[in-house]
Amino acid sequence: MPVYNKKKGVALILASSFCFSAMGVFARLAGDVPAMEKTFFRNLVAIIVISLLFLKQKKKIRITRDRFPLHLMRSGFGTLCVVLNFYAMDRMVLSDFSTISNLCPFFVIIFSALILREKASAKQWLLIAVAMVGTLFVVKPSPAIFQNPAVLLALIGAMGGGMAYTMVRLLQQKGEDGSVIVFFFSLFSCVVCLPSVVMNPVPLTAQQFIYLLLAAICACGGQFAVTGAYKYAPGSEISIFDYSQIIFAALLGFVVFREIADIWSYVGYVIIFVAAFLVYLEGKKK
Repeated sequence: MPVYNKKKGVALILASSFCFSAMGVFARLAGDVPAMEKTFFRNLVAIIVISLLFLKQKKKIRITRDRFPLHLMRSGFGTLCVVLNFYAMDRMVLSDFSTISNLCPFFVIIFSALILREKASAKQWLLIAVAMVGTLFVVKPSPAIFQNPAVLLALIGAMGGGMAYTMVRLLQQKGEDGSVIVFFFSLFSCVVCLPSVVMNPVPLTAQQFIYLLLAAICACGGQFAVTGAYKYAPGSEISIFDYSQIIFAALLGFVVFREIADIWSYVGYVIIFVAAFLVYLEGKKK
């Protein structure tokens, strides 16, 4: 049974949020590359990195029979999330996509309650709803969000991500090594995406290759961080800090694309930070 450590869990979820925000920036800079190819490239780098670590540590991968179905569920839902997110990201207004993708923490809490019996308090549910309101101030979704078919795919992706992170938490509770979880997921994703990449290859320019490589490195770091985060704390207590992706995205957007947020976005930032801090205090009491 992993040791409960709320501070480490929060720190790791914040680190993962930054890495995934940076991954999104590099993925968009890569341009018109199929979602399956982006997903394959993203996870291939993770396989190489983890394999080198295993070789250096002379570590063998052993997955017990009772954990194998959980690995399959984590990897299947995780791959679904990544592919649909890449697909929807290229076909939606970025702010609209952010709104849908940031529903993932809600699904983490729901699935954690249903599967892991990690029930959140009424106050935590209320504060999570407040944080979502803050998200709407930031992204300001347009009415057209419900007319775009990609929206449904992004919503399914958010649900898949919520289930995947719940399975990560369950595997950690059973004592599974975080690097093994990431390796299995990365290998599974590459195997699933390989037929599409082979049958419909899209040649990459040198610039696209570099951007995808950077996106993959960021994704690898984010995957390690989020896997570690759910080792130390339940989803009901730390998933709300995943909203920090909005803050990091705004900062990176200004640095890379010179995007400047309006006053309503800053109102949303304050709401999200206040809600996240209060959830942290509520979890500390429990």
